[in-house]
Amino acid sequence: MQQLERLRLMRGNSSLDASEETEKKVQTRGITVIDMLALQDVKQNLAAVEKMSGALRTHSDLYIVSTFRLPPKLGGVLLGFYNKQDNKKYLELAIMGKINKALVRYVRDDGKLHTVNLQSTNLADGRTQSIILRVGGLQRENLSLELYVNCRLADSAQRLPQLVALPEEAELVEIRNGYKAYSRLQGSVENLKLALGGTVASAGALTDCPFQGDSSSYNIGFHEPRSRCQPNPCFNGVPCMEIYEFPGYRCGPCPVGMTGNGTHCQDIDECAVAQPCYSPNACVNTVNGFRCEPCPPGYWGKPVLGVGLEYAKSYKQECLDIDECVEVAYACTANSVCINTIGSFKCGQCKAGYVGNQTDGCFPRKTCATLDFNPCHSRAHCIIERNGDVSCACNVGWAGNGNTCGVDTDIDGYPDLALPCMDNSKYCKQDNCIHTPNSGQEDADNDGIGDQCDEDADGDGIKNVEDNCRLVPNKDQQNSDTDSFGDACDNCPNVPNIDQKDTDNNGEGDACDQDIDGDGVQNVLDNCPKVPNPMQTDRDYDGVGDACDSCPEMNNPMQVLAVHKTLS
Repeated sequence: MQQLERLRLMRGNSSLDASEETEKKVQTRGITVIDMLALQDVKQNLAAVEKMSGALRTHSDLYIVSTFRLPPKLGGVLLGFYNKQDNKKYLELAIMGKINKALVRYVRDDGKLHTVNLQSTNLADGRTQSIILRVGGLQRENLSLELYVNCRLADSAQRLPQLVALPEEAELVEIRNGYKAYSRLQGSVENLKLALGGTVASAGALTDCPFQGDSSSYNIGFHEPRSRCQPNPCFNGVPCMEIYEFPGYRCGPCPVGMTGNGTHCQDIDECAVAQPCYSPNACVNTVNGFRCEPCPPGYWGKPVLGVGLEYAKSYKQECLDIDECVEVAYACTANSVCINTIGSFKCGQCKAGYVGNQTDGCFPRKTCATLDFNPCHSRAHCIIERNGDVSCACNVGWAGNGNTCGVDTDIDGYPDLALPCMDNSKYCKQDNCIHTPNSGQEDADNDGIGDQCDEDADGDGIKNVEDNCRLVPNKDQQNSDTDSFGDACDNCPNVPNIDQKDTDNNGEGDACDQDIDGDGVQNVLDNCPKVPNPMQTDRDYDGVGDACDSCPEMNNPMQVLAVHKTLS
């Protein structure tokens, strides 16, 4: 409204004079033109209402002519005549920039509000537009509307109900322009005129449209009502049918695979709604339809693609597991175990009776029963080694190399008598203790009689039961520390040590070893005398090294007494 006020101020009195001069000129031709932007007081508004009321009773046509500029997708009421008491719309013209339509609303004879949509393009695009709204047939049974945009017929509506007459009291009618339904029109209105009577050509002269003669001579179809289905207002491919009810046409259903009201249709995402594919990620939504990616490796199924939600719900993709162990030749090495899994398979070991692996293959296992020649002794049994070699082992109570076996009385793996073995195996030698098991065949004095059955194992002339060194010859039986071990076999000959313990296995018993654990630190200085710890680490500084400390991070020096007590 501020924009309109500025326009009015700029026009000033000169604009009023020009308007009056224009009105006088057109009145000579039987046309009354009212500059709606020049109405400034009640008297001028009443005069305009009276002229409008008279025109509705006597004229066949009236024209609303305007030039305006609206930002994209904006609009509002351009001109309207209203009842001051109940806001009844006698006639209203609004521009709907968002949907590119001119909306005409008026009260019919029956008192109900009638609405007509007239279509156009780019009514609100930030550029200057000029329009002419022809309201024709005022004295006929049916009303007609024609919308001209930039001097060309944009749309029309025929066989409409008539307008209701304005009240006789002109002061009951209010004229509004430049208003939107709930806020002011956002843009600028350069001119707004109401022409009562005349032709389209005379109305076009008010906005510089070069119309000539009567409307019947225009090559833009005035008398032949334009079909409401041309151009087709429906979605591409949707049929249009003309009807008498508003808005004059009806669109058919949207194409299969789309949803909407026929005018506006959008694709249905069958993948999201019906989930027809084996996996949601395998579904590709297409225009009007969908398709499923092939089944993943390890599965099989028919390809699925179609159009529409019903098809997607009825025909789901099925991907079934392939049993590679049956369907795929040589999935695993021949003669091996094949295990089918969901979507895959795995290969196991060779089947029973076969040896090998998946890399080298599985071959028939060699068994003693399949041998062409049994190399084993009658008192031996056949053994097939892991590498496939054949070996023989004498049965219990018999000894030898397997190819030749003899009696083994004490069952220690050596025969009672020497055997004539070709490989000179030690297990073919005569047992040196026939009746006493001694699998090691130890013989300290090498007299052919094993230590286990030799009464004088070391051959020093002193029987074992009296000898203080059974396996070390010591005829003098000297025992300096009198600890049951002769000096010849005592690891501490001068210090009694009945247990002969030697922690570091250096041949010197702990009882006489100055470095028991052999870590290079003498016992008297070693914080772990029996556990090797050359670094002597002691984090809790309690005198006991971490290597033998029961609480290496907590000081507990009482361990020291226990350690030294053990040493003593």
